[in-house]
Amino acid sequence: MNRSMAVSAEDIFKELDEDDSFKEGLGLFDTVKRNNNFYHDKQWEGVKAPDLDKPVFNVLKPAVNYFVSMLVSDDVGVDVELLEGMQGVDKAAVENAVRSSIDSLLENVKFNWLSRRFLRNCAIDGDACMYVWWDKDAYNGEKLLVPGKIEVDLVDNVDVCFGDKSTNVVERQPFIIIRQRKPTVTVRQEARKAGIEDWESIVPDGYRTDRIYNDEKLEGEFTTLAIKFWKEDGVVWWTRCCRNIVLDEPVCLGVRHYPCVFMSWEREKNCCHGVSPLTGRINNQIFINKIYAMAMEYQKNMAFPKLLYDATLIPKWSNKVGQAIAVNGNPQQALFATFAPAGMNEQALSLANSTISLTKDSMGVYDAALGNVKPNNTSAIIAVQQASAQPLEVQKLDFYQAVEDFIRVVLDFMGRFYGLREIMVVDEDGKEEFVWFDFAVLEGLAMKLKVNVGAASYWSELVQVQTLDNMLAGGIIPDAFTYLEQMPDGYVRNKSRIMRAIKKKMKENESQAQEAVESIEKKLS
Repeated sequence: MNRSMAVSAEDIFKELDEDDSFKEGLGLFDTVKRNNNFYHDKQWEGVKAPDLDKPVFNVLKPAVNYFVSMLVSDDVGVDVELLEGMQGVDKAAVENAVRSSIDSLLENVKFNWLSRRFLRNCAIDGDACMYVWWDKDAYNGEKLLVPGKIEVDLVDNVDVCFGDKSTNVVERQPFIIIRQRKPTVTVRQEARKAGIEDWESIVPDGYRTDRIYNDEKLEGEFTTLAIKFWKEDGVVWWTRCCRNIVLDEPVCLGVRHYPCVFMSWEREKNCCHGVSPLTGRINNQIFINKIYAMAMEYQKNMAFPKLLYDATLIPKWSNKVGQAIAVNGNPQQALFATFAPAGMNEQALSLANSTISLTKDSMGVYDAALGNVKPNNTSAIIAVQQASAQPLEVQKLDFYQAVEDFIRVVLDFMGRFYGLREIMVVDEDGKEEFVWFDFAVLEGLAMKLKVNVGAASYWSELVQVQTLDNMLAGGIIPDAFTYLEQMPDGYVRNKSRIMRAIKKKMKENESQAQEAVESIEKKLS
């Protein structure tokens, strides 16, 4: 074992403390908390003005939601290909089994939903992290010789500690520590199940709750855990502990990729943490809210005419309908008048509206992109939408890379933990069948991955179906089998059965045609 790596609970939490000091120097804790408050409409936190209305005109939340919708597609396809030169391996069988298993895994972990939260965290906090782990006690109803399944959790960037703080490239890290908060009862049960004698010494703690965790009501019930990963001879090792007890002794995980996927929104030089697009626009949001708050206060106080009366003639004024008012002196004299103050300067609201518009423009969120335009010219609207998506190209490529990194980690876990499993595959004729496959063959295999992530805003299944119809009618698609093969799933019921019937009919026709040709040739000879 590499003795240079800290494996005791005290040393690991010391590394966490040092990392927290680094994050404090960056202002990361305050930034993450503030950004989340402004996203969730908590934009007047700490303001002591009980008599002032506190309006919220949130321009940041629509921007984040727009970013996520532009980057995440409902369709995430992964194409796995073995590199050439692999001896003793049935290339087609391995590729087919891996594709089927990956599709099943993406569905089981709800990857489409998970990726949306991943990107939302990245846009708000500046970074996002996915943690892949093997749940050996899980049972999912499948026919398994080796029980367990792959799980995926999202981890906040303040709970990820990198050994090399100058870069966010996961595979270059000397070690990675992930911090978790779990109910103390659960931690004690895990410690007792693992055979730890002093499991009763595990107590609730309030570790860094003032800077990291907002819900103080839960304190006294939770315990902080640290999971540390490092590599020895290119293989990942791991250990887990709370502040005073090691729950899992250092063990070789048996995979070659760190079980983490990390993405930053905007990378900062020589720093492992990125920059959120919200951080620089919060002052704009504060200005907008203040202008509208003061405008509301002015309208409440000055919008309605003021009533002026002579106090020497009328001791007390009443607005009750039909009530008689006693006066001192001649009631024919002028007793009262009304006064309407000057209207509010519209330049203030105009400046607030300009700030809203310019803030959205600076973030690349245009009205055409949000659909807030009249569809008089569809081509022009689409062109503007495509142009507005250009500022997200860097984030889109980073997200695609994160998906590819995730698949590589998953393949590593499959080769290490899956063992012999029964999986469903689809043959060349579109027929579904169950086969047994030993995932141990994946260990050490070099694979080339191609991650296909569709553009959610422009790609549409309905458009694809219409295009296929036109291609079939125009003779570009040669037969019904090819047409159905390209048809998106869910639009034709019993699609596989129909394709098998068409394939069978095509083979019969080919056989009949071949027999006819042979008969003619025989007669001619």
